[in-house]
Amino acid sequence: EMLGRVGAALSPEEEAARARLHELASQLAAPPLFNGRLNELLCAVRLQRSASAGAPLERYHLDPGAQEDVKQFLSLQQKGMAHLMDTAKKDLVALNTIAEGMARLVRA
Repeated sequence: EMLGRVGAALSPEEEAARARLHELASQLAAPPLFNGRLNELLCAVRLQRSASAGAPLERYHLDPGAQEDVKQFLSLQQKGMAHLMDTAKKDLVALNTIAEGMARLVRA
């Protein structure tokens, strides 16, 4: 049947399936969009798994893999915040320079 349809137009159902597959492929091609949510879900699953394995005296327990994931995530967050602060400081210096220049122009 596939060989007989070469060159034929897609049916509406096939076109809808093709569009949906294309949409899913584009979402998978851009993983940073869902990276934070995936990390959050991964940690929740690992936490649930470790809780069901039983550790009655400990309130929270993460397996070493989950701990490493959390550590990497927090490290990335810290680096991002440091970069954001650096950018804000540079922008503040630039705005002060602009304000001083505008003040000089107004006085002149």
